[in-house]
Amino acid sequence: MKNMTEAVVASYRNGPVTFMEYQPGNGTRYQIVISSFVNLSAEVTDRIGCECDSVLVSLLNFPGVSPMIVKPNGGLLHYEYVMEKMKLRMGDAVAIAILIGWFLDRPAIQWKEAGVEDCE
Repeated sequence: MKNMTEAVVASYRNGPVTFMEYQPGNGTRYQIVISSFVNLSAEVTDRIGCECDSVLVSLLNFPGVSPMIVKPNGGLLHYEYVMEKMKLRMGDAVAIAILIGWFLDRPAIQWKEAGVEDCE
């Protein structure tokens, strides 16, 4: 697998929204939009069930995949959480968990820890 510098082949930021194209080296290309919830009132964050500085993660090139909210802090971002929230296969969930962990500077499970060599 590629390191994150090699794997993120495109990244564009416009205010609180970031678009990334991510190719981790497993034969899959992910087009991801990450929207940061910044400067939200407590009423709004309570209503949508997130903290200020949480992010909404959406995959553009995977039809039928649900978006997911990830809090900026916390423990290990596990691929099983990503699998459940986004309804992805294990290999794809590991790839997305690694990317989001990197983006938020939060620990995430890695390929070998998940027992995944590739997404095939």
